[in-house]
Amino acid sequence: MQRTHLARFLAVWAAFLALAGGAAAPASPPKAPSRGVVPLPQKQVQASPAFDRSQSAGIFVGVRSYDPQQTNLSELPYAVDDAIDLAYLFALELRLVEPSRVRLLLAGGPYKPESAQNLLFLTSNGATVYSADHSSIIQQLGIQASQAGAAGLFVVAFAGHGVSEHGVDYLLASDFADGRLAKTSVKVHEALETITGAKTTRRIVFLDSCRAVQARGPVPDSRFVMSEELALALALSEGDVILSASRPHGFAYDDNDRKNGVFTAAVLDVLRCQREFQDFQGTIRAGQLAAFVHQRVDAWEQVHHAEIQARGIESRLAGGAANLPLAQCPREIPSPCDEAQLDFVEINAGPAGVRRIDPSSTELTLSLQELGSLKNLTGRASLSWHGARIESCPCRWSRLDEPNVIDSSSCIFSVPVPQGPAAIALRLEWGDGSSTPILLQLK
Repeated sequence: MQRTHLARFLAVWAAFLALAGGAAAPASPPKAPSRGVVPLPQKQVQASPAFDRSQSAGIFVGVRSYDPQQTNLSELPYAVDDAIDLAYLFALELRLVEPSRVRLLLAGGPYKPESAQNLLFLTSNGATVYSADHSSIIQQLGIQASQAGAAGLFVVAFAGHGVSEHGVDYLLASDFADGRLAKTSVKVHEALETITGAKTTRRIVFLDSCRAVQARGPVPDSRFVMSEELALALALSEGDVILSASRPHGFAYDDNDRKNGVFTAAVLDVLRCQREFQDFQGTIRAGQLAAFVHQRVDAWEQVHHAEIQARGIESRLAGGAANLPLAQCPREIPSPCDEAQLDFVEINAGPAGVRRIDPSSTELTLSLQELGSLKNLTGRASLSWHGARIESCPCRWSRLDEPNVIDSSSCIFSVPVPQGPAAIALRLEWGDGSSTPILLQLK
């Protein structure tokens, strides 16, 4: 499916900039990456204060669905996934923004189960979710811009339809209505003015809104390409790093294999040092991010849309932004299953009811009289990571006193109730093989 993205990803380089002790010294402009990703001349900038992620702020907008009563715009199935996955990357993987200072503006639900789990991790740690109508986008963008302190990073991302009309570019909010463009959309130049008005000089913007729309006719509507006016607005913007998913007169696309936008998938892979970037050694800087993402998007479009001329992405790197460090490769990505903690064990004791064992005790005493004629004790383990319950990680139960009686590959166990008083010693294994003993005393 074709899609034109405008502002999805904005928040990677700042934290590492802070770790590096401020903005890198201005250098001569780097050689232009292949096929048009040309950083503009850099301006002298003052060194930024030491990075403090508690002063960072992020806003991630994903508009998957639009009101069919108001417009016949096509659904963008992975737009919400893109917003969630980027927020997760910056808040819980790169740790550039406190989760409590992340705001997600979403219309529709995530497509991937992994993205749904990522959203649960984010909200369990303080991230807040709002609707993605045009008034909410304008309001929350202003709030987050004011919250981004001088020592932090301001991350902005938009995934959704965008359109150009009469020389003005718009991001289409969830309440977009045909014939009411100006009143149901966000003007791009006003959004950029708000972003560049933030106190911090560490700003990263991912524009992902130039999406082709075929529902209106046999060929994509030309209003949905990236316009010359938008390209000019990006060039004049004071934001330090701006990456747009398409070039002038070009479109952006979804990757149906990855269940993300092609552009988003590339950003995620580069900053995670994954796939073709897994062998990269050293620091990934903003200029390299732009070049790597451009190369990935260009290669994908050559395979899947060889007919288009304007391939790749557009980038804007101001000040010393091209030299700003973003990620260090190789790096380990936190794995929820490897870092999982025991949340509780729930025992279904029949007539005695459901009992919970918390991690501080790992022992439960039950009366045989309470169990009555119950033949089996059943239970399940709950694991958590960053405060959110994990449903997808494997658990394995075994018995310490009677090996191989339980050989469970799930988080659920069942053991027979003994005839008289006894102790049932269980072991729960998960993730990297670590285990927790659970003792059931029956008296």
